[in-house]
Amino acid sequence: MAKENKINKTSRSTKITKKSNKENNVKLSKDFIKKLSALGWVRKTITDEPRLTELVELYESIGFEVHLEPLSSELLKLMGEECKACYIGNWERYKVIFTRKNKN
Repeated sequence: MAKENKINKTSRSTKITKKSNKENNVKLSKDFIKKLSALGWVRKTITDEPRLTELVELYESIGFEVHLEPLSSELLKLMGEECKACYIGNWERYKVIFTRKNKN
């Protein structure tokens, strides 16, 4: 049962995530992060399950929209060596969490 609550690449992501990944095939880069920022999205953290589901539910419960992007090799290159060490070898399973205040 617990596995049903886990977030995958297509579930619980916002419209912008689905559009950017499927229609534009955009990799998470510095420029793409700037575009998200211009739309009001703030990068919060990088994580994987089970913490990913917990954080998405928490942010949504306090009134934020949540946008998920897969961690890209391009973004890894921008990280310091200390940060990179945690993700090397398993970076495909991580998601970058962005939030913004819910407009509704």
